[in-house]
Amino acid sequence: LQGLGKDGKVAKYARNVYSFLTSLSLIENDLATKGPMMVYVVVKDVDGNLLVNADQAVSFTFEGAEIAASAAREVDYEGAEIDLGIYLNNIGKKLVKGVYSVEVYSEQSKLGAAELMLR
Repeated sequence: LQGLGKDGKVAKYARNVYSFLTSLSLIENDLATKGPMMVYVVVKDVDGNLLVNADQAVSFTFEGAEIAASAAREVDYEGAEIDLGIYLNNIGKKLVKGVYSVEVYSEQSKLGAAELMLR
């Protein structure tokens, strides 16, 4: 998880963050279902509130529960490793310093999690 300024460069201070970029790799897996799949990111602020794209409301079902997501991206997974990035733009609120978290999901599994400390 990286915070980005309006110029697209990495920002370390909360007051300069305009968007977030979640970067990840889907690893090689010959047993995984091939074809299009959705990847969802859930980004939360220091108080645990969901941050969302101003122009995109996304939700998905995971283990029988409906989960609100910050952003999503469809990828064509063919079993080989694939690198991807998912942007969370136009957050629409002033960010404060502290720890921001991200969780990444497909509809089949939780793919990972990370934290970002903004000053």
